[in-house]
Amino acid sequence: MSPHLTKPQYWFAAGVITTALVALAVARWLPIAGETALLVTINQQWASPWADKFFIWISERETFTAPLLLLILAVLIKNHGLNGLKLWGLLALAITLGDQLGNLLKELFSQPRPCAVMFDLIRQPKHPAGGSCGAMTTGTPSSHALNFFLTATFLGLTLRSLRWFTPLLLIAIAVGLSRIYLGVHYPSQVVLGGMLGVLVGAATACLCRRYLPFISVMQPGPKPATAEQTENR
Repeated sequence: MSPHLTKPQYWFAAGVITTALVALAVARWLPIAGETALLVTINQQWASPWADKFFIWISERETFTAPLLLLILAVLIKNHGLNGLKLWGLLALAITLGDQLGNLLKELFSQPRPCAVMFDLIRQPKHPAGGSCGAMTTGTPSSHALNFFLTATFLGLTLRSLRWFTPLLLIAIAVGLSRIYLGVHYPSQVVLGGMLGVLVGAATACLCRRYLPFISVMQPGPKPATAEQTENR
């Protein structure tokens, strides 16, 4: 395997770096002017008892995120055996990286969550009494959006499968909306989190595909020849 980047890989890497720099530059001016109206619209005009329950549920790590990750693990092992377990471990490492990046940027940008600065104007279905943002009051970027978009991108690219990418992308969009609906993030904080998630997911997936041979065995299409098959030719 050549250690040098091919032309498509070069342009992909350049695009990832450029997009990351633009996203981080834009983050310095978040929240974007005018998005408060969008936040209030989603937070208040979409309000209903079933929406409260649904968006609270898909935002919870214990009742939604953890079961989803276990379901992904079960399906990967069922379809790919030990390789599926290894891929899930790589996904867990990528999510850990995304979490650390999100926390670092929250401290760097120190952009407040809407529930910390306009709690008198928005509904907080998780905290009806108002005034509560949890332990962390800074919100740029949304770690939920970052990690769910990271998961969709990582598995979609490593497995080269729309059957994985499409449902996980829809889940990521729903989770991103939940963060706005619940009043814990501005729309721009969710969008930035999603962008960073795609970037981290794409970068880690490309590294795995390039340097880990077992990834290609899990992808659709002709499988690479084993050493024994090569010797018998």
